Amino acid sequence: MKHILFILSFLLLSSPVIGNSHKGETLYLWKTSSGEVWKGFGDKKIHSVYKGDVKNGEPNGLGMMNTPRGWKYVGSWKNGKEWNGKMTGKITGRFVNGKYRKP
Repeated sequence: MKHILFILSFLLLSSPVIGNSHKGETLYLWKTSSGEVWKGFGDKKIHSVYKGDVKNGEPNGLGMMNTPRGWKYVGSWKNGKEWNGKMTGKITGRFVNGKYRKP
């Protein structure tokens, strides 16, 4: 009986209903007429691809993004935006507290 209660407790606490924070997910950046939207599906040939921590359907925490144009961002994210990290490729620089800085 204790084992069943333990398993049920674990399943409830790890459920997305209780918490909406996920680690190690893949998201694709879609550009729409009303702005940019992160979705769980896409095509890496035309969408930027994010892999990392996700909260409320957006990058939040540590992760990396590769774009179809050949640049890559690695670092922390906040509310779906690059926060503190490094961009490499055709465009290089750093993000510091959400602001882009040239090298």
